[in-house]
Amino acid sequence: MPQGDYNVIIVGWKLGAETLWYPQSVSNTRTVGGEIALVANNTINIGHSSKALMYCAGHSLGAHVCGHAGQQGQFGRITGWIFFAMMRI
Repeated sequence: MPQGDYNVIIVGWKLGAETLWYPQSVSNTRTVGGEIALVANNTINIGHSSKALMYCAGHSLGAHVCGHAGQQGQFGRITGWIFFAMMRI
């Protein structure tokens, strides 16, 4: 990564992602995505940033979080990684 001025926001939502009931974890992605969208929109509107500079990246449920954030926020780029392996039993 080239040197420069960067603002990086890391979202730790472990408690919301690791609930015992998986559908609740999936449901939590909407809330977390909405909060990320709020931060992104405020950064653009109040912090005088631009949509082109906003980037959301997530893995697994984090990819879904970025998708929800993208529906409500302003992002120049969204990347989601969802890997899975099929196992033989």
